[in-house]
Parts: sequence; structure tokens; C-alpha cells
Amino acid sequence: MLAVLESAVLDAHDRRGPMALNLIVVAAIALATTWRRRSPLVFVLVVGVLGAVMNAFLVELKSSPLIGAYLIVVPTYSIAVWAERRQAVGGLALFIGGAGTSQLIAERGQLGTFAGGAFTICGSWAAGRAIRSYRLLTASLSQTNERLALEREARARLAVAGERSRVARELHAAIAGSVTAMVVQALGALRLLEVASDRADEAMAQSSRRGAQRWVTCGGCSGCSGTAAAP
Repeated sequence: MLAVLESAVLDAHDRRGPMALNLIVVAAIALATTWRRRSPLVFVLVVGVLGAVMNAFLVELKSSPLIGAYLIVVPTYSIAVWAERRQAVGGLALFIGGAGTSQLIAERGQLGTFAGGAFTICGSWAAGRAIRSYRLLTASLSQTNERLALEREARARLAVAGERSRVARELHAAIAGSVTAMVVQALGALRLLEVASDRADEAMAQSSRRGAQRWVTCGGCSGCSGTAAAP
């Protein structure tokens, strides 16, 4: 930007004042671009003041369309994109007022073609506000999508935890029933020891097989492996 604006000053056909002063003012205008995001209002004020000085006393905007386009479009677009609404509206009003005053001084009391410049200023400002709204909407939608993704992951984790709990409850119920049956068989075997030892051995063997079967079934489940040793 510095190189382009400096070359525009050198090519201007209606240049007033010392060449060095023209180059210094244009260099300050170009370097002020570094503030357009961090301090858009300061950028607009600096560029507006320097542009008014240049238009009134140095290179007129009509003699250098490139500098004129920069001074009209870039500051108003920057403050519209990077500033809040109140600051953006205030910066636009200040810039239009300063541009009108500069035009009156340059034209010696005649506004001339200022209406066209004001229309261009307002157009670039409106374009900047539209782009800012689009960026804010895009950022809001991105945040919403991130929240939805996190909520889906949380629901999935809850569903997995609920399924594990259900399986664990079913296994615990099955194990509890098996333990009850084993206790009943053991009690029956104790009663049969005195009258029928063969039947008592068979009842104890069935109880042992049932316990071994439930141990194998529960041992494959991480949800109840901690309680598998109870039977």
C-alpha cells in the first residue's frame, strides 16, 4: 500500500506543495492501515485528517483517483467491519463531515461532486457492515455446531453408560437367582446326607455346575466382574 500510494503521488498531474511533504503525508496514510483492525476509529480519524489536509493543500483527490479511492473506501469499510455499531456510526458521521469540509475548502465554498463521494462512502460502509454481520453469523453458527456436537457426544456416553448399567443389573439378577438356587440345593443336600448320600452327591454336583456356569458368564462382563467372586 505504501509503494502504491507513493507512486500515485509521483504520477499526480496537479500536485501542490513540496514533494517531500506530499510523500510524508501519503506514507503516514498508508502506514496507518496497520491500525484498521485494532483501533478502527483511530485509523479513520488519522486517515480522515491527513486526507483532508492533502485534498485541501497538497494533491487533490480528483487529480489522483487511486489516492481518492483509498481515502473514500478503505477507512469507512474498515470501521464498518471492525467496530461496534455505535462506534461505526459515529466514525461514518465524522468521516462524512470531514470529507464535506475538506471539499468545501478545496473547491472554495462549492461542494461540486461531493454527493457522489458521499454515496460511495455510505456504500462502502454498508458493505462493511454486511460483511461484519455475515462473519458474526458464521461464528455464531460455528459455536452452535460445536455445542451440538458436544451434546451428541454426551448423550452417546450416557446411552452407553445406561446400557452397561442395564446389562449389569440383568446379570446381577441372574446371579442372585443362581445363588439362591445353589443355597437351596446345598440345604437339600445337607438334609439328604443322612438318608440318601447318592442323591446328596448329585445335588451338590448340580450346585457346583451351576456356580461354575454363572462364574464363566459373569467373568466376561466388565460391568460386574468386580462382583463375580461373590458366588
